[in-house]
Amino acid sequence: MGCEVSSWLRSLAPVATTVPSSSSPKRGPLLFAFWKPTISCYTSGSTDSSQSSSLSTPSYSRRWYNPLGRRPLDQDPDIVRHWVEVDQPLASPERFTVASYNILGDRNASKHRDLYLNIPSFYLKWERRKKVICKELMGWSPDIICLQEVDNYDDLSDILVKAGYAGLYKRRTGDAVDGCAMFWKANEFRLLEAESIEFKGFGLRDNVAQLSAFEMCKGESRRILIGNIHVLYNPSRGDVKLGQIRSFLSRARMLSAKWANAPVVLAGDFNSTPQSAIYKFLSSSQLNILSYDRGELSGQRSCHPAQVLSVQRAMKSPFHLMNGLFGSCWTDEEVKVATGNAGCHLLVHPLKLASSYATVKSSSETRGFNGEPIATSYHSKFLGTVDYLWYSDGLVPTRVVDTIPLDILCSTGGLPCKKVGSDHLALVSEFSFPLRTEKGENTTSATDISVPASREENDLPRRSVKTFTYESLNNIVRLINGVSALLLTILPGKANILESLHGWELRPTFRGPRFPRWMENGVSSFNQFIHELSVDSDTSSLDYSSAEEDGDPNVYLSSPSSQGSGVSGASTFSKYDTHWMGWIRCIFFWILLPAKWLLGIPVYLFRNIYNGRSTAPAISGSHQRSDLRRVKRVQTLRRDHIVHRTTDRRRGVIEDLHLAIEIFIEAIFDVVHKAVHFVLSPSEAFRKISRWVSSNGEGSRETHGSVEASVSTATLGENDPAPTERNATFHQSLNTDARTCQDVITELGYPYEAIRVVTADGYVLILERIPRRDARKAVYLQHGVLDTSMGWVSNGVVGSPAFAAFDQGYDVFLGNLRGLVSREHVDKNISSRQYWRYSINEHGTKDIPAMIEKIHQVKTSELRLSQPDLEQETDDQLYKLCAVSHSLGGAVMLMYVITRRVEEKPHRLSRLVLLSPAGFHDDSTLVFTVAERLILMLAPILEPFVPGIYIPTRFFRMLLNKLARDFHNYPAVGGLVQSLMSYVVGGDSSNWVGVLGLPHYNMNDMPGVSLRMAVHFAQMKHAGKFRMYDYGSASANMEVYGAPEPLDLGECYWLIDIPVDLVAGQKDKVIRPSMVRKHYKLMKESGVDVSYNEFEYAHLDFTFSHREDLLAFVMSRLLLVDLPPKQSSCQKAMRLKKKSAD
Repeated sequence: MGCEVSSWLRSLAPVATTVPSSSSPKRGPLLFAFWKPTISCYTSGSTDSSQSSSLSTPSYSRRWYNPLGRRPLDQDPDIVRHWVEVDQPLASPERFTVASYNILGDRNASKHRDLYLNIPSFYLKWERRKKVICKELMGWSPDIICLQEVDNYDDLSDILVKAGYAGLYKRRTGDAVDGCAMFWKANEFRLLEAESIEFKGFGLRDNVAQLSAFEMCKGESRRILIGNIHVLYNPSRGDVKLGQIRSFLSRARMLSAKWANAPVVLAGDFNSTPQSAIYKFLSSSQLNILSYDRGELSGQRSCHPAQVLSVQRAMKSPFHLMNGLFGSCWTDEEVKVATGNAGCHLLVHPLKLASSYATVKSSSETRGFNGEPIATSYHSKFLGTVDYLWYSDGLVPTRVVDTIPLDILCSTGGLPCKKVGSDHLALVSEFSFPLRTEKGENTTSATDISVPASREENDLPRRSVKTFTYESLNNIVRLINGVSALLLTILPGKANILESLHGWELRPTFRGPRFPRWMENGVSSFNQFIHELSVDSDTSSLDYSSAEEDGDPNVYLSSPSSQGSGVSGASTFSKYDTHWMGWIRCIFFWILLPAKWLLGIPVYLFRNIYNGRSTAPAISGSHQRSDLRRVKRVQTLRRDHIVHRTTDRRRGVIEDLHLAIEIFIEAIFDVVHKAVHFVLSPSEAFRKISRWVSSNGEGSRETHGSVEASVSTATLGENDPAPTERNATFHQSLNTDARTCQDVITELGYPYEAIRVVTADGYVLILERIPRRDARKAVYLQHGVLDTSMGWVSNGVVGSPAFAAFDQGYDVFLGNLRGLVSREHVDKNISSRQYWRYSINEHGTKDIPAMIEKIHQVKTSELRLSQPDLEQETDDQLYKLCAVSHSLGGAVMLMYVITRRVEEKPHRLSRLVLLSPAGFHDDSTLVFTVAERLILMLAPILEPFVPGIYIPTRFFRMLLNKLARDFHNYPAVGGLVQSLMSYVVGGDSSNWVGVLGLPHYNMNDMPGVSLRMAVHFAQMKHAGKFRMYDYGSASANMEVYGAPEPLDLGECYWLIDIPVDLVAGQKDKVIRPSMVRKHYKLMKESGVDVSYNEFEYAHLDFTFSHREDLLAFVMSRLLLVDLPPKQSSCQKAMRLKKKSAD
C-alpha cells in the first residue's frame, strides 16, 4: 500500500525487543525519573485518591505534572511500524484503507506545554509537525483519512490535495479552533453524502463528528459509510461521552440504511480505554449504566505512565472505596444525557461493531487488553489507547499497521518525536468485503455471527431487483458518458481530453467542470465552509427573515437568491400572466410527461401505503396538543430551513432516478409482503385495518391540506440528545441547493448585514455588506448580467474579491441589480410585463443611485456616531468609496457617473475598477451578430408575450440545478456541455457549467434578463456606440433625453472626474480586449485618468476563478486612493469660531 514512500516505513518482520530488566545499568535513571514525581504527587498512602481528585477537577485542563526529563534530539529511537496481516482472509479482492489520526492541534500543543516539557520545542513546531504527519500518511497511502484536533486545515489540505485527495472539515463549536477533517482519494471514491454533527445543540458540549457515504469508482461500485469523531476528553463526564457516542452511532445507522445498508467504518479518538465501560458498549452493543460510576466510564484515570508501567502501585484509601460504592448513583439528568431517556438505564446501539486492531492479532509487545494496542497516545501524564477503527458487518479487516512496542515507545520519553508528528499514533487498517456462500451468507462478519440463511433468502429477490435496476441505469449513464467522450474527440480542439477507455465509460483527464472551491463535490473543501447537520428538506414554503424578529426595517436578511425572497415573490405573480404562461406550461407538460409518470407512480404508491402509518402517532392527545405539535413542527422546519441554506444537499437527476426506483421497488415489495401477511393472518389483518381506518379518520383533520407522501425519518432532536422521528416528504427529498450569499459569508466567519433598498420606481433591491463600521474606506462590488452578489464570494477566503477587500480593511458592499424571478417590488400585485419593463438605463439611473445613496447615508451616520471627533458640519465626504464592477456592472457604473455629472449631483465615488466592462460590442463574434439581428427583428413581436428571459417554473429551475450536479458527476457529459456552451458564446473558455451550479440558480429564484436589456445590447452592437436605450422614435427619445437621439455615453467621457482602471481578458470572447481598448481610447482622448491592463482570462474568470494575480492588481488599485484627511485642531477652532459668530 505504498509503504516504500518513506524509508522508515518499510515492511519488516516484527521487532523482537524486550523491556530492560531491573539489573540493567540504564534502568536506574528511568526509575529515578519516575520515582521523583511519584513522591511529590502521592502522599499519605492515598495515591489513587489524590490522583483521582486531581483528574476530576471541573476545569480538567490537562495540566498534569511531567514525570520525565527533557530528552536530547540525538536520543530518539529508531521507530519502525509495519503491516500485520490476517492469516487467511476470506475476502473479496476489492479493498480500501482507512487511517485515523489525532494530529495534536497546534493551539493545544502551545496551551498545554506542561504535557510536553520533556519534548524538544523543535518537535512541537507546527511547520515541522505537519510535514512529519503528511509524510506518515503518504507512507501508508490510505484511501480515506480521518483526522482529529485539526486547527490548520488549509495547511494539510494544500499538501493532500496535491496528492490527489479531496477533503471536508468541521470545526468545533464554541471557543475551540480545532475540529475533525476527512480526506479521500478523489479518483477512487465518489462522495454520495456528507453530514456533520454539532453536539452542542443537544447539550453535549462543543465536540463534533463527521459522516460521509462513499461509492467506490472501481469494481462493483460498492458503497461504504465512514465516520470520524473526537469524543469529549473530560474523564469525569462519562455521561456526556456516552451521549455523544450514542448519537453518533444512531445517525451512522440511519445513513447506512439510507444508502442500502452500506457497511460502516467509524474512526476517531473516543477518549476511552479498552478496559472501559464505553469500550464494552461499543463492542457489545449494550450497557447498563447503573453498574458503573459516571467518572470511571472512560477508564482514563488509571492511565498515568507510572501506573501503566507498574513503577508506582496506587493504594486505594477507604475514602476511595466508599466513593466506588456510592459513586455509581446517577441523577435523572445524567441518565438522560447518557441514554436519551431519563427512565432508561440500558443503553443499546443498532450496529454490530468490532475493532480492526482487536481482530488482526499481533505480538504481545504491541498489544494488550482485548488485543487492542497497548498505547496509541503518550505524553507525560497519559500512556494508553483511546483511538480505534471500528467496523460493522459487511467488512473484513485484512491487515493493520501495527503500533510501536512499549519499550521503544517509552524510550522516546513522550510524543511527538522525530518520526511521529503528534502525541497520538496513527491507526491504519485495510478492509475488504466478505465473500458470500451459495446460500447468500457472509463468510465473516464483524461479530463472527452469520446472518440467518432464511433472512438472506427472503431479502434476495428485493436486492436482486434493486441491483438489476441500478446496474441497468448505471450502464445507460455510462453509455451516455462514453458517447459524450467520443463526441469530444470529434469537436475541434477537444481530442486531447480523453485519456483512456474503461468499459462503457470514457474518462477525461479532468474531473468535469469545476465548481467554486467551497462547492467542490457538493461540500466545502475550503476553510470552514462545511456541512452542518444533514437536512433533506426543501422548506421552500417558509419565509424566514430575522429582520422582522429584530424589528429593524432597514435590515433584510433574505438575500436575492434566498428561499425567503422566492416565497414572498411568489405571491406577486398576477392573474394577467396566466393567459400566456399556461400555454408554455402545457407544452412543457406534454414534453416531460414520461418523467412525471416515472416520479408520480412511486409518490402515489408511497402516499397510499405509508400515509396512515405516518399520521397515526400524531393523532393522540387533545386538540391543544395537536396545535403544539404543529407549532413545534413549524419551528423545526424553520431551523431545518436555516441549516439547509448553509448546506449543499443537492442530488443530480440520475441520483433522483435512483431514489425513485428504490422507493418504487420498496413500495411494490411492501404491498406484496403485506398482502401475504394479511392472507396468512386474517385476524391480525382485520385488527390493523380497523385501527388504520379509525386513526386515519381522526388524523385527517390534522393533516388536511398536505398533498405530500410522508416518510418517517430520524434526526437528532434539538433539546433531547436522543434520536427523534420527523416526517420528510418525497417532494422534500428532491430539494436543490438554495444557499445564499449570507450563508457563504457567515460560514466563513465574516460579519454580514443586508440592507433593503427601494429605488425611485419601486423596485426592492438587497444591498449586502461585510461591515467594517468604523472604516473610512469602502468598496462597492457590482455584478454583471445573469449574476448576483454570490459571484464575489464564490471562491472562498483566498480567491474572492469581497473577502480580500475586507481583509485589507475595507467596508465591503455587494450590490444586486433588479431582475430576479421573485420580482421584489413595493407593488405586490405588479404583473410580469410591468416588472420586466426596463433596460440598462434603469440599472444605471435607478438601481445604482439608490444603492450608492444608501451607502452614503449608512456610512455617514456610522462614522459620525463612532468617531465624534469628525466635524459635524463639514460638507466633505467622510469616507472614500471605490467601485469594482464586472461586465454589465462596468457599463452601468460608467452610465451612473456620467448621468450624475449631467444632473450635477455627486456620485460619491473615488475610483472605478472595471473588469471586462460592457458598452462597445461591434467587434463581437458571429454568434452575437446573429443574435443581434434576431433580437432587433423579433423584439416588437415578443415583447407582449416574453417580457423577460428566465426559467419560468420551479420544476425547470430545479432541473437546471440538478443537471449541474450531473455534469460534475459525469465528466464526459459535463465536458461536452461545456464545449457546446463555449461555442454558443463565441468560443469563450469560461467555466460555464460550473457557474450553473452556483446556488443563486435554484428552484425558488434566479437572476433573469429583461427583453429590453437584450434589445439595448443589440442596439449598442448595431450602432457601434456605447449609448443609452433607444425608445424607437424621436418623440419618445425627446421626452426622455430632450433630444431625438439617445445620449451617447462614449462622447461624454470628459465628464468622468475620477481615475478609471480598465482590465481586459485575452481569452475573453464575450467582451474582447478590442472592445475594452475602445473605452480606453475614448477616455484617454477625453483627458480621463485611465489605465489599461490585460490578463490571460476568459470572461467569467474575473469573478468565478481563483486568480490571485487579479486580486493583487485590484487591491493595488484600491490602495491608490488616500483616506480623507482629518481636520486639524486649528481648522476645527476656526469653524467653531465662525459658528459662534453666526
